[in-house]
Order: sequence, then C-alpha cells, then structure tokens
Amino acid sequence: MRLPCNYGHDEHMKLVGDSSLDDGESFIDLGDDDTITRVSDRIVQIYFKDLEELADEEIYPYVKIAPITDLAGNKLYGSDEPYIIENIQPENVYFETVDLIAKDRIRVTFNKKMEHVSADILSTSPSSVSVTGCESVTVYSNGITEAVFILNKELTTDAKDAGTRVEIYVGDDPTTVTEWGSRLTPGYYGYPNDKVPPEIVLTDHDNDASTPEIPSAIGYGGISNHDENDNVDEGTIGTIKLSFTENISEDTLTTDTFRVAGFTVTQITASEDRRVSLEIRANADNASVKTTVTQVADICDASNNVLAPGTTWEIQLLYK
Repeated sequence: MRLPCNYGHDEHMKLVGDSSLDDGESFIDLGDDDTITRVSDRIVQIYFKDLEELADEEIYPYVKIAPITDLAGNKLYGSDEPYIIENIQPENVYFETVDLIAKDRIRVTFNKKMEHVSADILSTSPSSVSVTGCESVTVYSNGITEAVFILNKELTTDAKDAGTRVEIYVGDDPTTVTEWGSRLTPGYYGYPNDKVPPEIVLTDHDNDASTPEIPSAIGYGGISNHDENDNVDEGTIGTIKLSFTENISEDTLTTDTFRVAGFTVTQITASEDRRVSLEIRANADNASVKTTVTQVADICDASNNVLAPGTTWEIQLLYK
C-alpha cells in the first residue's frame, strides 16, 4: 500500500481498524523493507510493506512526522514536537464524468491522476454495445485524468442503441490504478452525458437497399399542387418538415435559421417528435418546388450541443 504524505519525512506509523499490527496503541518504526520516496518538492510517498501484505481496506494508519522545516527555516505548524496525521483514509478514486463525445467514442474523466488506464475499467449495457479499446489517456496539471474509449459501434447522437439508452458500469479491473496504486470500486455509474451534436435523419425513400438513404426533408401542403413544370405561383404556401436525431431547442430557432431557395420562411417551430417545421411562401410566380433548404445559423439540441450551419438538403415532396 502506498500512502501520500504532504509534509516531508516520516518516523513512525500505527494502524487502527479491524486488523492491526499492534492493536493501534503504539507507533511502529519504518523497517528495512519500507521506503520513503520523493514525489515532488512538497510530496513524499511512504511504502509500508507490512500494511500492504495485510491488504485490509479497514485499516486507517496514523503517521508521526518528525520536526521538520521548509527551505526558509519555518517549522511544521511552528512546533518542535512531532506532528501526527490521524486516521488516513483510503484514496477515493471515481469517474467524475462520462461523456459521449462522438457516436463511437466515450470520454471518462477520473478525479485522480491515473498511473494506468485499461479498457477493462468500462463496461456497458445493453450487451450489443461494448468497449473495444482505450484510444488515449491525458493527464492534466491539476491531477485530473481523461481517457477516451472506443465503442464497437456507433450510437445515435443521444447516446442510444436501437432506441435504448446506453448505461455505463465501472469494471473490476486491477490494472487501472492511480499514481498511488488505488483502484476504483466496481459498480453502476449511470448514463453517459450527450456531447454530440444532432444530425439530420437519413431515410430510405424508395425501399431499395441498393440506393443511398437521403436526408429527411419533406415538403407538403400547397407546394404539392404544382404545375407540370414543378412550379407554383407567387404566394403559394407550404410546409417543410426536417427530422433530426434529437429534439431541437426552439429557443435556437428563428425564421432566419434556414433559407429555402425561392421561398420565404414565415414561421418555424420545433416539436417533441424531433422535427422542425418551416412554414414557407413562394416569392414569385414559377417558383420551383424542386428546391433546397440550407441551415444558415447554429441550432442546438436539448443538451446544448451545436449543429453548425452550412448544410443544404434537397426537399422531397409528399403528395396527400
């Protein structure tokens, strides 16, 4: 067992808890098999072999530090007496956040500096989703560690697989440890946070698996009553429905969010069925209903993920 100590040198140790080397009544000198290792200018690591061999998580050591001074000659707590750190608790290491950052990537933020991270620390439900590897591990100056894991398949942008929310579990992995050798406790974590922008839904428009799916941008209403040249008169009104992979926040929508060639967007609404509806009006006679809609401003899903502008979709007419 490794014990972080922030105050310099250690002289003695005693143990309290369900198991003890000496019933917790006296301090034990560090022996030949024990070590004190300098980690940084302010941190030392104490390794106590007998404590590690006990492997008892219910032991909470006391450490007695001999009188020491810093480089400026200041004494620890201004005292000439040894200082006792009491009841040292096990290092508490856990997932701070778990985020879906791409449709097949999950980022885990650990609250501690990790010495090693394995893909085995992360498991998922349903069984159709699994973790296939650890892509990267980044340790920041504040001691926080981020690891990016690879999934066996792409999820939808709202962290679901075939409509089922993916759940995250902490795996029983002895190789994923902090710099002090502490492990995470296996168990349930929860759902990953959605950090992926929404997308336009792709749909099978012709029941032909050999043809590519197309964006779900459907036009109907008055624009369906076009002439043989696919044109309508000035003032003709219609509706375009855009289907997305997540509900779109209506607060991010205005009549200027989308541009429809040859038409003016007069009203825009978002519904709970993940659709955005555009009410449109033809700007002039002979306006072609074989038109396009272009996103020209940011839109956001309910998790505030931004779908950037710049994409144009062709309108498919629905005849009723």
